[in-house]
Amino acid sequence: MNAAKSHVEARNLMCQVMANEKDIWFVENSSVLRFLLDRELEMTKHAERGISFGSVELALEALECYYPSVIFLDLYMDGGKKDGWDFIRESELIGYRGEIIIVSSTVNPEHKERAERLGVKMIKKPINAETIESLIK
Repeated sequence: MNAAKSHVEARNLMCQVMANEKDIWFVENSSVLRFLLDRELEMTKHAERGISFGSVELALEALECYYPSVIFLDLYMDGGKKDGWDFIRESELIGYRGEIIIVSSTVNPEHKERAERLGVKMIKKPINAETIESLIK
């Protein structure tokens, strides 16, 4: 089997699995923070609905076949080719119209204004179960 065919089959399988069960995403490059976010989500009534991505690229690939209801998005993705702003722009091109909440360690006024212009919320890290609960409708 060639690599392209294997990639397509893996993507199709991922779409089938995701479409059946998940609708809250965390897009965060830090594995430690992804673990902590997953633990905080477990403390809410939405525990079974979460999935985490370690890069913008992986999340965008998944977004091509499945739209979650809420995406918690890290703005700065160290080591990746794309950041949170790229994700927002490309998610619109894909057709995603769900809620995106930027989660950043710093919230400077220019970024907050840009987020508002794009129609997304912006909150400061760290977030806890109460914050998640209050933001998920």
